[in-house]
Amino acid sequence: MKQHERLLERAAEYRRKAEALELAVQELNGHAITRAVASLPGKVARATKMLRRSEAQTKQQQPRRKSSYYTPAVKAKREKSAALLKKIAEAGGGGMPKNKVGTIVGALVRRGYVERVGDVYVRTSKEYVV
Repeated sequence: MKQHERLLERAAEYRRKAEALELAVQELNGHAITRAVASLPGKVARATKMLRRSEAQTKQQQPRRKSSYYTPAVKAKREKSAALLKKIAEAGGGGMPKNKVGTIVGALVRRGYVERVGDVYVRTSKEYVV
């Protein structure tokens, strides 16, 4: 019986400790919520100020220049690539040997306009627009 009574006493003690811990957690959680609610207006004010500042900066920026990708130099490269593709296509199924195509063919292979078959390059059906 003494063991049984000791176990009951310990269980009651642990229940009291658990209740005390639950109470402490509730108070801490309540404090955190109260603190967060108190700091909310300041956070909102700072965020609004930042947004207004960034909007003002974007309005003051100069308009972006139109992209000038198709410059004469780029157009010349594309025309050179188109001429090479035309030569490879005219070579037919036999393809064009590696030593006749030059270094520009690497970019065309990566982009799928030409395939390497053995030591020759063959034109694919992908359309190339200049």
